[in-house]
Amino acid sequence: TTQFQSAMASALHVYSAGFTTRDSENQKKANARHVLIPNLLAVAKAMKKILPDLATPCGLFAVFEGEPLASEHCAKNMHIQLLQHLSKVEGKVTDTSLKRSLRGALVALDVEVQEKLPG
Repeated sequence: TTQFQSAMASALHVYSAGFTTRDSENQKKANARHVLIPNLLAVAKAMKKILPDLATPCGLFAVFEGEPLASEHCAKNMHIQLLQHLSKVEGKVTDTSLKRSLRGALVALDVEVQEKLPG
């Protein structure tokens, strides 16, 4: 476990911050969260996810805006969902399979948010 923790600490650089483009009256109603992972392949290795052949360098940047708890959940879990969907791709990752994996990850996040925050 110490080796795993060390790998995660060096590989998983998740930068998350909140901001809003809304006026001060609406700032409490919605904000945005973003996630930045400079080396997605190192994160996959640390999480023991076997991925198909991906171009390098491979990183992840995503912005989620909306209900604060939903955007926070998406920012914290996007890489997990994306790696899960990418691990199902057979052969080399193409533009089409990458788009499908991204779409699948976003749909899965949407389902999770709807289950956790109904209404």
